[in-house]
Amino acid sequence: MDLTDNSILTIGKHKFKLLKNVPKEYLITIYENQNPFCPYLLKYVNKNIEQIKHKVAQIEEPICSKQAYFNEKIAKQILFEINNQTQKHKKPIRVYECDKCGNYHLTSKPLTDYD
Repeated sequence: MDLTDNSILTIGKHKFKLLKNVPKEYLITIYENQNPFCPYLLKYVNKNIEQIKHKVAQIEEPICSKQAYFNEKIAKQILFEINNQTQKHKKPIRVYECDKCGNYHLTSKPLTDYD
């Protein structure tokens, strides 16, 4: 089985993410350690290491200007904390996974705004 950028990881800390959205530093670590926990992922990384390193070198600015959270659990915890504070301005109401950076952001827009 060969993985592609559009393959979804089924194990590890980036489970259920598209490979193209997995942090490149994570993939480089797998390459450097030759971590065999997932032979298919290691094969993908070894085959694409030059492209992965090139993408890391290109990123000088964050892809998103929004506050990013590494995973959904952390983002939901922050959302809970914000919603328990008293404030007059608009509060975020939900968490979403960003198509650009693969991280999670908070938004005050209801899901129906995207239909």
